[in-house]
Amino acid sequence: MNPEIKDIAEIPIAYMSHKGDYNEMATVWQRFMPLIASNNLITPETKFLGVYYDDPGETPAEQLRSEVCITVPASFKPFDNIQYRTIPAGKYAVFLYKGPYEDSPEFYGKIYHEWIPNSGHTPSETPCFERYLNSPEDTAPEELLTEIYVSLED
Repeated sequence: MNPEIKDIAEIPIAYMSHKGDYNEMATVWQRFMPLIASNNLITPETKFLGVYYDDPGETPAEQLRSEVCITVPASFKPFDNIQYRTIPAGKYAVFLYKGPYEDSPEFYGKIYHEWIPNSGHTPSETPCFERYLNSPEDTAPEELLTEIYVSLED
C-alpha cells in the first residue's frame, strides 16, 4: 500500500446527500444521475465522486452520512435535491483501489489501521472521498478503479 501524497485545490461539487447504509449508494446514484443528465451537467471533464463522513465500524448503518457528487463549475446553482459545496483544498493521501465497491471496507481498514499508524501522517477532520475512474455500467466489478482520498493534517 503506497499512496501518492498530493496537494489538491478546492473542488466545486454538485451533490445529493444520503443518510443510511453505504451499501445503498447505488440507489442514490440512480436518483442523482437523471437529474444531472437532464440539466446537462455531464461533460467530458466531469469527475464522479463519493464523500463519506462516518466510520461504519463505529456508526450504526442507518446513521451513516454520505454524498454522491460530480465536479461542477463554481457558478453552479443548486436545484431540486442537488446542492452545491466545495471539497476543501489540502494535502491528501491518494490510494488506488481495484475491485468491487462492496469489498472496499477491507481496503479502508488497511488504510486506517495499517498505513496511517505507520505513515507518520495524521488524518484531518475533513471527510474522505472517492473518485470513480470507471463505471459499473460498463466495467466488471473486479475491474472497477477507485481513487480514495484521505485528508492529512501535515
